Amino acid sequence: MSLLMLPVLLLAELGVAGGRHAQAQAYASAAAYSAARAASLAADPQDAQAAAQSAAQASVQGAGAACSDATDSADVSDFVPGGNVTVTVTCQVSYSDLLLLPLPGSVTVSGRAVSPVDVFRLT
Repeated sequence: MSLLMLPVLLLAELGVAGGRHAQAQAYASAAAYSAARAASLAADPQDAQAAAQSAAQASVQGAGAACSDATDSADVSDFVPGGNVTVTVTCQVSYSDLLLLPLPGSVTVSGRAVSPVDVFRLT
C-alpha cells in the first residue's frame, strides 16, 4: 500500500510546484502590466519611474509568499508621445518545503509589459 502512495504524493507535489510557478508568473505579469500602464499615464519620465515602482509594489504586495523578493525595473528612456514604457517585474518562487521532489530551493520568474505613451499628450 505504501508503494502506491509514493507516486501519488510525488504527483501531488508536482501539481503544487506547477501551481506555484503559474501563480507567481501571473502575479509578475499582472504587476508589470499595472506598472507599465501607470508609468505611461505620468506627466514626465521621473514621475513615470515613481508611478511604475509604486504600482508594481502595490500589485505584488497582495501576492504574499507566491511572489516573494519582488523587484521591478522601468525603462522610461522612450517617454515621448508615441513612445513606449517597458516594465519588468521579477520575483522568487519557493519550493523549499516540497521535500519529495528534487527541485531547487527557489526559482525566478518575471513578467514584462509595454505600454504606449499617448500620442496626443501635452508635454
